[in-house]
Amino acid sequence: MNETLTSSRNDVARAFMQRHQADIIGVLHGWDRLRLQGTLRSLYHPSVMDYYLKQSGVLWKPL
Repeated sequence: MNETLTSSRNDVARAFMQRHQADIIGVLHGWDRLRLQGTLRSLYHPSVMDYYLKQSGVLWKPL
């Protein structure tokens, strides 16, 4: 992300907080997105997936 875009977002947040400061009781800071990557290879086998769904309480009806 370039510096101009980051500064612009900070300015918008700052202006919003100044305008509504009487109504704001706190501010949370953190990531705006979280990206997870991975696989659950053990669930690829049909019998394992069936067991997992049953244990999770998922109703499974064949077509």
